[in-house]
Amino acid sequence: GEIFVRWLRATELDTALYPGPYSYKLYRSEGFSTNATEVEVASFATELDTFYLDATGLNTQDLAYTYRVELYDSSSGTPALVSSSIPASSVYLSTVGQAGQVQLIWQFSHPWTTVEYVVYRRDPAASSFDSIASVSGTFYAAAGLEMLQEYCYFVVTKGLYTGIPDLDTLRNRSQR
Repeated sequence: GEIFVRWLRATELDTALYPGPYSYKLYRSEGFSTNATEVEVASFATELDTFYLDATGLNTQDLAYTYRVELYDSSSGTPALVSSSIPASSVYLSTVGQAGQVQLIWQFSHPWTTVEYVVYRRDPAASSFDSIASVSGTFYAAAGLEMLQEYCYFVVTKGLYTGIPDLDTLRNRSQR
């Protein structure tokens, strides 16, 4: 699997104290928090890089992943840690099949406020996904399904940071 990670440049940085140049390091751990398995997955020599496609053999079918970004200032010649983001995880979708229906349950851990969950489904023999529901909780039951047919689902969480009105809606997608 793969996970697209995006972050914003620091906006409230004391440039007198930290004049730059700046760089980032991106860390990943398995599960819903940073822990002993945290590893550095990428480093960026410029503050203009604010996204990364993590496609290094991830097992997104069985695991959620949590990411954290660190900002460094190299004005002294040696990179010095300025700040670290609050960790944010991928959305992990679990399913429980029953006769003619499937229960979808998703989990995540991120610092922003989630305002909506959109459920997508690809029906048997279909080539694309359709939005089938918008819900306010982390559970959805899809009913009226044909037995012995394969359906594929994913969920997109939509959210925002409180107090940052100009920031676009944050989207976090589960595995399929």
